[in-house]
Amino acid sequence: MLLSSIKKAYEIGLNVYEEKNQLAPLISLITAYTGSGDYENANLMIEELGRRNLKVNTPLTNSWYHFAQSRQAYRTDDYEFLRKSLRSWRVFLEQIFDPTMQMLYDWYVAALCLHDEDRICVSDFLQKQKDTASSMPARLSKHLYYNAFLVKAYLFFGDVEAAKLSFDDYSSISLDKIKKQQNSARVLGVANLQNEVIGLETSLAESEEQRLQIILLVLMTTLGLIGVGYLTWGRGYLLKLATDPLTGLSNEHSVVAKIKKVKVPKDEKVNALALFDVSNFTTINAEYGYKAGELALQHVAECFKQVTREKDIVGRVGADQFIVCLVNIEDMVAKELLSRIQKALTDVSFKVGNGDKVEVHSNMHLYSSVNSLADADDLLAEIRNVLRKS
Repeated sequence: MLLSSIKKAYEIGLNVYEEKNQLAPLISLITAYTGSGDYENANLMIEELGRRNLKVNTPLTNSWYHFAQSRQAYRTDDYEFLRKSLRSWRVFLEQIFDPTMQMLYDWYVAALCLHDEDRICVSDFLQKQKDTASSMPARLSKHLYYNAFLVKAYLFFGDVEAAKLSFDDYSSISLDKIKKQQNSARVLGVANLQNEVIGLETSLAESEEQRLQIILLVLMTTLGLIGVGYLTWGRGYLLKLATDPLTGLSNEHSVVAKIKKVKVPKDEKVNALALFDVSNFTTINAEYGYKAGELALQHVAECFKQVTREKDIVGRVGADQFIVCLVNIEDMVAKELLSRIQKALTDVSFKVGNGDKVEVHSNMHLYSSVNSLADADDLLAEIRNVLRKS
């Protein structure tokens, strides 16, 4: 009924009004078609508006025309055309003073930004709307599609609470509008509105679910990071406990524990164990001080790190003693490797503060077994006893 009245008023106006005055009822007719969801007829009337405006061609009427184009593009999700029409609209909008028209323009620009996922642009718009909420005309604050846009914009930022508030406003406005359209038998508009409501409700529900999932994920991630941090700290702490602080090698407790886990060798191979001692360690300490003695041990440890293999078990087992264990290895190969280590140790030397060169001397005692090394404590004690007597 309302649409028919507006259409009739426009047809009468064509015979009564001058060109400029014919545009206002034409705008009303376009608005009525758009509001009812009849975008095809709305587009025909926009084209008619463009033709009639050619004769009038003022900044105000040009603004009306590009506003109608922009609204049509927004309602039909034609964002490329919206981008084009907004550029044209801005040119004429700058030539007039119309706060409401400016607000509508800003809204459509923000809608385009939301489509482009321009977070800064959308955020600026939302902040501006909050700052000017008290002065916003009801034409916009109570606008159905404006509130629908706010729901989508807040969901874009994950602000579910703000989206819910805007959705409540949207629901209230849409219910009133649905009742009015049902009374006027504008079935197409009712269907479009109901679809829009359902779509927004679904988006809101999905966002709420996503928010809960994100909260759960953050919680699980936080707990995981705490667990990883604790595990990393625990491992670091255990590694520190197992490491000789002076040389960086495994300490006696750690290296012996590793050796005791060595199993019986296979295929006629052996487990080889060699104990090295720095034979002139006491002399170095006496002549150059304990710092030089520590430096000697560090150079020896560095030599072990360079000449042993990654799978070999190496550690410091006394003040001046080091142990090397070669696991499941051929006897001849073990002797060759240990001889190579002994030879490398003969080249270890360093300079002290006064420029003197200090050479490090060492002894080696070799033990090989076809059994496991579970009795490593006893073996180490026996080897040490032999070294003391030598």
